[in-house]
Amino acid sequence: MTNLDKHEQRIHDAFSQIDVDTEGFKNRLNFSTTASIKKPVKFPAVAAAILILVVISVTTYAAMGGLDRFRYEFDPAFINLATPPSGSTYAESQGIRIEILGAERIHNFTLLYASVQDISGRDRLNRHTIPVFERGEGGTSANLLHFDRATNTGYFEIFLSDRNKLEWDDALTISISSIGHPGSSASNYQWQTVIGGSWHMEVIIAESDHPSLSLTDISIPEMHVDHLVIHSFGIEMEGTHETEPEYFELRILIEIDSRPIQMASGGGGIGENTFDFTWNPASPIDVESVTAIIINGYRVEIPQ
Repeated sequence: MTNLDKHEQRIHDAFSQIDVDTEGFKNRLNFSTTASIKKPVKFPAVAAAILILVVISVTTYAAMGGLDRFRYEFDPAFINLATPPSGSTYAESQGIRIEILGAERIHNFTLLYASVQDISGRDRLNRHTIPVFERGEGGTSANLLHFDRATNTGYFEIFLSDRNKLEWDDALTISISSIGHPGSSASNYQWQTVIGGSWHMEVIIAESDHPSLSLTDISIPEMHVDHLVIHSFGIEMEGTHETEPEYFELRILIEIDSRPIQMASGGGGIGENTFDFTWNPASPIDVESVTAIIINGYRVEIPQ
């Protein structure tokens, strides 16, 4: 007998001495098998579809940025009129990054959607800090849409008005001199500087075509309107007046399908005998539905 045969014999002899309760094992096997049989879990098709939709939505939202974030998260009134600009669209100074994510221009008005972020890690921005623009012949209106505390970022809807209309092939120069906080003064032009710096961008806005109404030579009591323009972003009006500058007042309503609509905000300049005003609505004006404009209670019908 070989060594291999001897080992096999020892193994066989060892197993022969083991006493196995085969009947009891059989009964336990049958019991366990019966108890462990379960119906397969069915995952409803609707639940599966919802899960897929949630995964896709989360993935899409995570990848969403720029103008799309303004559109889907903040949904400002004028967002559908804006497009991503080209050119120099961001600037950094003093640890603050300002980026223009969307823009549009109609006549002398420019709409901007911008983010202002403290990238220094010092969290110097809050819900009350606003970029202060350097504006020569024009005005600025900045509206905070959302402030993200986690990233110390403010998201703004901004209107710029320029009395010197730019040509479409000109880049729009955007200059910001500081990040300010509204001061205690009653004047809207008083700011307390929070962060001084210098942010300059040259934004190019693609040419687009928006309807507008233009009226000239309108005489009403105590004033004469030389030029009036109504477009989606608001109203622009200039002319002369016959009252003392400190007593001069303009009240504007427009009629949309014969229904009066109040302008949301306005401002401008008053000279000794001249005025130059602009107004912004709370939402885009449907120019083709404007039937009249009411100036200090005097109704001017729009020719149809």
